[in-house]
Amino acid sequence: MLPDILSSLASLLSLFVLLRFWHPEQSWHFPDEAPGNGRATLGYSGGQVFRAWSPFILLSIFVAAWGIQPIKMTLDQLFVFKLPIAGLDNMVIDHTGKPKAAVYLFNGLSTAGTAILLAWFFSIPVMGASIKTALESAGKTLKQMWWPIVTISTVIGFSFIMNYSGMAITLAYMFAAAGWFFPFFAAFLGWLGVFMTGSDTSANALFGKLQAVTAEQISVNPLVTVSANTAGGVCGKMISRSRSP
Repeated sequence: MLPDILSSLASLLSLFVLLRFWHPEQSWHFPDEAPGNGRATLGYSGGQVFRAWSPFILLSIFVAAWGIQPIKMTLDQLFVFKLPIAGLDNMVIDHTGKPKAAVYLFNGLSTAGTAILLAWFFSIPVMGASIKTALESAGKTLKQMWWPIVTISTVIGFSFIMNYSGMAITLAYMFAAAGWFFPFFAAFLGWLGVFMTGSDTSANALFGKLQAVTAEQISVNPLVTVSANTAGGVCGKMISRSRSP
């Protein structure tokens, strides 16, 4: 599921309840609108409000459904493409002495991106938008997100190199020397990863294996350090976004 989707929904509901009993003295308005004081009166019908919210509603439904294990397993049974990488598959030994499988896995139906794509597709008729408008919006989004796509793809590729070359495990053994104090550094690593890459996903891909192996070496539950990596990454997002133009 999308990160923090439940907390986001809870925040929206809490804000809705708050605004039923309190409102600011001045209401926000567009530059071409006359400024108003107190509670603003919206001239939108229930259908218009529903259509405006429909992309977020559909996105939540699809992403939540794709996070249910039986649905994910069913989609994987329908289509999964596996390609063992010759010369690399089972040729690398991990820190436990077991060979690592190097198999390219393309689960096109069960991946979260497919859920988001389907939510976009079904939002078109619900919102009453034309195919032309939807394609123009998708084109603008792709143009705007082109460099982030390239950056994240490059970081994900580098994370595979880190894991299969042994760099992540080597760093994990080094950090294990910190002993019981390492969980305090775990969040800082996530913060540093997002500060450098601008993405919590990229930071988890880079340092997730490192965090898990270090935790095993110091006899700590890996969930603690991996969660700390994500928590620190969320804090790093604020700094990463604030330095963006």
